[in-house]
Amino acid sequence: MAVRPYLDKKLLEQKTIYAITDQRIIAVVKSNVMTMPRDQKVTCAVECRDGGAGNVCFNAAIGREAGKSRANAVMGIKKGNDRVVGLLFFTSATRTPSSPPLA
Repeated sequence: MAVRPYLDKKLLEQKTIYAITDQRIIAVVKSNVMTMPRDQKVTCAVECRDGGAGNVCFNAAIGREAGKSRANAVMGIKKGNDRVVGLLFFTSATRTPSSPPLA
């Protein structure tokens, strides 16, 4: 049994913050900060999953394989070593009591 998907889900539910400002799109996963500039090239899509959950995807994260959504949310979509070219805001149908309510 693979432990990684379970650990990624816990990490995304408990130690992740997402933000969109007038200048950038930000995902903070544990201590890893990923940012993408907001310019006229930013595209966004909401992708629904079974069980009433879904993802908000930006740029290169749009249309990616659904089975890798947790890994993409944890690591971001990168080009080369550092440049983030896609972000995925992961939502879960099950939230822990300490998680903020879904807006």
